[in-house]
Amino acid sequence: MRAECAGRVKSSSIKLRLAEKEKVVYDFTDEVVHYEGPPHRGDLAVNVLFSATLFWIPLAIASIGRGLFVNYKFTNKRISVSTNAPWKTEQLDAAYQEVKEVRSVPRGIGAWGDMVVVLKDGSKIEMRALDKFRELGEYIIQRRDELSPPVPADLTQEELMGEPAKAPKAKGFA
Repeated sequence: MRAECAGRVKSSSIKLRLAEKEKVVYDFTDEVVHYEGPPHRGDLAVNVLFSATLFWIPLAIASIGRGLFVNYKFTNKRISVSTNAPWKTEQLDAAYQEVKEVRSVPRGIGAWGDMVVVLKDGSKIEMRALDKFRELGEYIIQRRDELSPPVPADLTQEELMGEPAKAPKAKGFA
């Protein structure tokens, strides 16, 4: 049993190493900024206002932290989320070619929203209280489609060669 479990661990770690080796390096030079800014200030104001109820205090603290330390940046080549807190400095960058889908939820009567960008490798980039979230979601999909290589059509060999398609073989009893 232990040998079987150890084999699974080894094979999964090998797969991780192979995936790390196959990562594509993108060139982010000469990029043009489309949007850059902190989370929407309305989110901060609403959460601070609701902190009058004791229940809302943790949410208000999280909102204050986002407002002070998080910055979102959308360029013509990548999405970037930077966190510059005294206890944590983090930079998340994703090229548009790596984007699989974009999900968003409106907040604050639609003035701002939360967005999750799902990448092809399964990882996610979460952006909370994003200003112009609908516009930015459409921009991400547009840039992904422009920068990704075209997908070949699902054609048969006969169709590619310009030959007429063969009639399907009859199934069952003849």
